[in-house]
Amino acid sequence: MVAPNSVAENVFGTLGAVFWSVQLVPQIWKSWKRKDTAGLSTFMLFLWFLSGVWLGSYSVTSGLSIPLVIQPQLFCLFSAIAWAQCLHYDSGLGRRSATFLILGCLAVGGGVEAGLIFGTKALQHHGNERLNTATGVLAAILIIAGLLPQYWEVWKYKAVVGISLVFLTIDLLGGVWSLLSLVFSPPPFDPLAAVSYSSVVVLELGIFFLAAVLNPRYYRKERERKLKEEEEVTTVAAPPGENEPKGLLLQEEGESRAQLERKLGAGPLPLPDRLETDATMVEPPPAAAATGAPTHFIEAVSSREQVEREGGFGWMAHEDEDVEQAIGTGLRRIRSSRSGTSALRRGV
Repeated sequence: MVAPNSVAENVFGTLGAVFWSVQLVPQIWKSWKRKDTAGLSTFMLFLWFLSGVWLGSYSVTSGLSIPLVIQPQLFCLFSAIAWAQCLHYDSGLGRRSATFLILGCLAVGGGVEAGLIFGTKALQHHGNERLNTATGVLAAILIIAGLLPQYWEVWKYKAVVGISLVFLTIDLLGGVWSLLSLVFSPPPFDPLAAVSYSSVVVLELGIFFLAAVLNPRYYRKERERKLKEEEEVTTVAAPPGENEPKGLLLQEEGESRAQLERKLGAGPLPLPDRLETDATMVEPPPAAAATGAPTHFIEAVSSREQVEREGGFGWMAHEDEDVEQAIGTGLRRIRSSRSGTSALRRGV
């Protein structure tokens, strides 16, 4: 049995109170920075917010030191802020709605705590400690129960994600300091506080163990998934090869086939499998298919050149020629002969 030591008790008790006052600050920072709380249990933070109300009342009615009275108030406040972040980032609640909801909950929680304090002190004045004991027990149960939903999040994601390991470390150390404070405290020993502190330490050690086991595999799969996505994006965005079609190729008005070939920097354009006129789709000449030339291009030419080529009267060399009559004649010849040789050209 360790001899009571008031100095050690106060030092460790103060350390525990300080650590448990700011434990959630790293979690709040992480959630704000990531704008995401996936993997962090919303229900855990809600239960901790409730526990802060009962623990705050217990610390006042039990006559604890000022640091131990301030600690549950800050714990309740930071739990509410972290809970609001989960409602906003994970559940999709608007920022303003989440803010007003939490402010309302804090106001109600403050009123409940004040009522518990006055009610408990009234009972204590008559020598009744039952309500005081009940608030302490309920606070301990809520704190311990709050960590259980986090295990569900770990099971769901098969990893410890979303929750800040810095926050868990500070919370774990707060439990250790508080336990040491109990060890050096004079009799009588407080079994309720001992169970509460030790349960927090054990449950958080379990989360650290799961993080060490599950997280390496989880992050390895995430890296593989991202690499696969990058490869798919690269494949889709890769430019076509030299012999691949390069999209829609348009021939300008009055531009000859040879000029189009020179503009593209390629050899003679291959003939298509099927040629589309404004009336029908026709097969290319058998002689062209026998050459073995690639057939996955469709040539795009102007309607004027189409008429000139397929109408059989050559290029229009004179401006005073009746252009409209020539186009009409050419189109009638195309429809009757069904032997057009030019159309839109696009990569297949």
